[in-house]
Amino acid sequence: MLRTTRLSVLILSLCLWAVPSFAAIPPKQELQKIKQQLLERRSALVSQSSHKKLQRIYGWIQKEKYDQALDMANLLIKSTSKRPFELAQAYHLQGIIHAQMENYQASEESFGRALKLEVLPYTPTMTLMFALAQVQMAGKNGNKAQETLELWMALAENIRPEARAFIAAVYAENRQLQLALDQITMALNEVPKANPAWIRLAMALHSELGQSEMAVKRAKQLTALKPDEKANWKQLSGLLLNSNEAKPALASLETGNRIDQFKEQGEIMNLVGLRLQEGLPFEAAQLLEQGLATGKVEKTQRNWEILSAAWLQAEDLDKSIAALKQAAQLSSKGDLESRLGQLYMEQEKWPQAVSHLKRALQKGKLKRPSQIHLGIGMSLFQMGKLDEALQSLKVAKKVTAKKDASPLDGWIAHIESELALRKAGTQVAKGSN
Repeated sequence: MLRTTRLSVLILSLCLWAVPSFAAIPPKQELQKIKQQLLERRSALVSQSSHKKLQRIYGWIQKEKYDQALDMANLLIKSTSKRPFELAQAYHLQGIIHAQMENYQASEESFGRALKLEVLPYTPTMTLMFALAQVQMAGKNGNKAQETLELWMALAENIRPEARAFIAAVYAENRQLQLALDQITMALNEVPKANPAWIRLAMALHSELGQSEMAVKRAKQLTALKPDEKANWKQLSGLLLNSNEAKPALASLETGNRIDQFKEQGEIMNLVGLRLQEGLPFEAAQLLEQGLATGKVEKTQRNWEILSAAWLQAEDLDKSIAALKQAAQLSSKGDLESRLGQLYMEQEKWPQAVSHLKRALQKGKLKRPSQIHLGIGMSLFQMGKLDEALQSLKVAKKVTAKKDASPLDGWIAHIESELALRKAGTQVAKGSN
């Protein structure tokens, strides 16, 4: 009886409600003897009256009438106080009821009392120990759950994959990442068809441990198992990006997009960024334009700027300008108006260029205002407005450092020469009349 008493002490040390005994898991040889004692236990007879009450409690539990079930379990505990085998079963049911009612500390107490009686055979004892770990985990005490499970594993004859998955979750909760990975890997290797939740846990553990290749492998396994779930493709894309594999990442996001059109701004912008990164500006611009039009993407200055840049890369200047106008309307600075002016100059649309460049000066906060005055001057020159052009260029010269003013001097001299020729031509025309 000494060895089973040792088990009782161990169980008490695992229960929150017990006075801590700090009993460590005994050496392997002692565990084997404890296990042998458990295996030799036999079921005792249950009285007809207690059997009926146990069946009635089971019935109430199945009907989710937990108050009635608990009342009857409490009565059964009182009436079987001198019959340990029946009492242990009553405590077991009481623990189940408390767990269903989310009273995890009371459930832990009931399971602990059932185990402490040391009358249940091996299989019910192991079932109770595992249930004890589950309620400890549910009660937010992962450390106690881990201790219970480690004793349970030491006494177990075989461990089912489902149990290993739970053990892995407990280890993960306690930041025992490698131990968690070992358990979930064994669970996955022992089943013909993997559970998606198990794969996700393994993937997360590989990722946290810096095992990017294995994380990607698990993510691919998940997409193969559940190809219709967009979230799986997003996860795979993110892991591939972390591994500096942009093209496969883009392919994964594109697959997810085909399965179910993205509904969140972050998803759309991620795909836009990947398309731009992979030299697909037209496709990026189309997606972002659609997102802005449908309201899935917020109409912010930044998003309009990205759309403008995408259309510019796609060599659609008109659409780039249209998007940049939207961005400029939302900006209090003159830089976007300046860019619009430059784009219109490239199109040789001089009046529009002058309009936006002047607006840039009005808004201000420009890094190089001299360039704006220069642009206005050159545009006015192209429009034949030489006097106004000369005035703008002279202003540009005033706000330009002397070392950078020589190109302006050339333009000013050229326009002054043109004006002089015009004046001379006008005078000649008057004289001939």
